[in-house]
Amino acid sequence: MELDFSNDTIEKLLLKKALVDKKWLNILTKVYDKRWFKDICIGPTIKNIITFYKKYDNIPNIPTIHALTKKYIEKYPDCEFKLSDVQQLLTDVSNLNFNLSDDVINANLKEYIRRNAFYNSLYDNAELLEKSPDNYEKVVDKCLENFDKVQKITFNDTDLGLNYFDEESMKDHWKYIMNPEAKIKTGWDSLDSYTNGGFLKDGKMLALFMAQAGLGKSVFLSNLGVNLLKQNLGVVVISLEMSQDVYATRFDAHISKQNINKLNENSETAIQKIKDFYKQYPKSNLYLKEYPPRSICSRDIEQYLDNLKNAGKTFDVIIIDYLNLVIPNHKTDSMFKDGLAVSEELRALSYKFKCPVVSAVQCNTEGMASAEIDMQNVSESRGIVHTVDALFALYQLDEDRENGIINLKVIKNRLGGKVGKHSAFKMDSDTLALADITFDNNFSIDNSDSELGNIMQNLPDISSDILNI
Repeated sequence: MELDFSNDTIEKLLLKKALVDKKWLNILTKVYDKRWFKDICIGPTIKNIITFYKKYDNIPNIPTIHALTKKYIEKYPDCEFKLSDVQQLLTDVSNLNFNLSDDVINANLKEYIRRNAFYNSLYDNAELLEKSPDNYEKVVDKCLENFDKVQKITFNDTDLGLNYFDEESMKDHWKYIMNPEAKIKTGWDSLDSYTNGGFLKDGKMLALFMAQAGLGKSVFLSNLGVNLLKQNLGVVVISLEMSQDVYATRFDAHISKQNINKLNENSETAIQKIKDFYKQYPKSNLYLKEYPPRSICSRDIEQYLDNLKNAGKTFDVIIIDYLNLVIPNHKTDSMFKDGLAVSEELRALSYKFKCPVVSAVQCNTEGMASAEIDMQNVSESRGIVHTVDALFALYQLDEDRENGIINLKVIKNRLGGKVGKHSAFKMDSDTLALADITFDNNFSIDNSDSELGNIMQNLPDISSDILNI
């Protein structure tokens, strides 16, 4: 049932909520706009209630509202109402009764607030747009920003959180800790060790690989994707740097174990191995979606993911290649704020879709080719560091390039600490497949006939050198 927005019924209902419900009063402190109210008494009355609430953290009683109204009239003698008008209004509101459930009433109030917030945002920017047509994009962004601010307000949060000392809550909490299925393995022993078993299965996290241009950010992300597919998981890859066909070629090489530059020559073998892979992991899914760099924001990514869900597709991990090429929902003139916003928005996607979001980020010049690379070397915005849950830096020293080694350093890690730990990965130049060679001499990457397989047999002690970094 929708209440009549054409009269003052919904306005009086909102006033009634402000008089008895701190939850709604708290919402009003964030979104109140006097232009919402056609009744000349309701807007100022709610404003007085909000002012009192902010100062005393309590709802004023009726005599207090009378006193606040007197002061308001003294301050604004030209206002169009009298104290008696407000007294009558409060009486009418107290007698207001629709015999409707709270769910119905709350739904109507939410719609009223959101509708008015959007209309006012359009109105605020219409004049500016008329005077300066060239400001179209800025006006639209500002309008959407105001609307998003209201959309993100929690209207009906009944979750009381984790009751830490409650026995049943404690059992559930420790069941989560002891449950290996609460994590998604990265497929690399060192990284799984550093993250206490991998990425959080239910999301609520953003992980980033940081490196200089051309070092291997995308290679790590595509290899991670294959590791996930081997767990019968669904993977979404958003590419803002390569076309989806070029990106898919990397998966072709990883999975088929064929030279990436000779796939056309070995197409039959490659296709058959990819089909065999899918037979082995029939529940896996891989979706690749390309966008031009710096052309989309997290809202666009969210829409694409919603489209997948609506089409009946499932996924367990979202890979975005890469963060610096995503624009914020509302662009500013500050690189710090924009980077912070993008990282927060991508992390928010992990909450909505209940799966981890993994991406990459560029390092600055000072972080190139250095084992000392750290969080201050994140390019463009240090705000990214404040948000990310796990940050892994990739680097190569001179001797590493000759041996095809890419090193990984743990920079930030809410998943398991161990900041400052290093790992080493060997990359097969044919397939671009990565082998974790950190903990032992198991150099196999399921590719015994590859160039790497032959090389590694002749380098049995390479891991000991890497561990001394």
